[in-house]
Amino acid sequence: MKKTTILCAILLVVTQCTIAQNKKDLQATIDQLNTKIADQAKTIESLQLQLTTANNTIAVLQQTMEKKQSGALMTAKDSVADVILKFRACEEWEECLQYVMEPERVKPLMQSYYAKKGYSSKELEMKTIKNGLVKLKDNLYVTKGLGISGYYVVKAGNEYKIDWEATWEYNPIEMLELENMPGKIIEWRGSISISSSYENDWFHRYYGKVYFFTKKGTKVDKDMFEIMKDNSYHDVIVKVKRTTDGAGDPMNEIVEVVSKSLSKY
Repeated sequence: MKKTTILCAILLVVTQCTIAQNKKDLQATIDQLNTKIADQAKTIESLQLQLTTANNTIAVLQQTMEKKQSGALMTAKDSVADVILKFRACEEWEECLQYVMEPERVKPLMQSYYAKKGYSSKELEMKTIKNGLVKLKDNLYVTKGLGISGYYVVKAGNEYKIDWEATWEYNPIEMLELENMPGKIIEWRGSISISSSYENDWFHRYYGKVYFFTKKGTKVDKDMFEIMKDNSYHDVIVKVKRTTDGAGDPMNEIVEVVSKSLSKY
């Protein structure tokens, strides 16, 4: 009887130890499975995020394609040509103000100019404008071959606007008027070329609508000569002073180069 009791006790102890070990092993397995589940959940979350990003990209591409097919998406050239077409299609000059840079400032200039010259709209073609389009700077475009100096268009933020002063080569005072204003300094925009037939120890001579001079060796003389050394005509904005040379003869002296194009922008 005692032997039987002892054997049963031993078996009970062995069974309890086995159960405890099995429980411990089972808990370890459960912990491993929970870790794997957590890792898989993270993987699923990452894949869902990638899927969402991919779907958003596809949606943007679809919208872009739809806009392109409908003509709503415009290139820079399209935008430049579009504002020129709208600008020239205006029936009255006042309508042009919505398409120009600094409308409040140039409004009186436009009013005075059109009062003297008259105003008329003009029908242009998109293809013709784009074919003659030249990019002068990141924010500045000009068209060539349209019968004027060119339509100058400025990229201002997300909009494209006409530089009216450059487009019409506007000067508040004509050079002939400056002849009666000794000592007066004005800004003048136009096309100038160096006069190769003129020799003088003190001055270089340039020709635009009238003759201009620069004092040899000065900064402005070097600046002008660098621009004009190819003997071609170049568009510029310069400051001009009505003065006299050493002999007392009147002359138009260039005292500063403001811009190497007809536009200040």
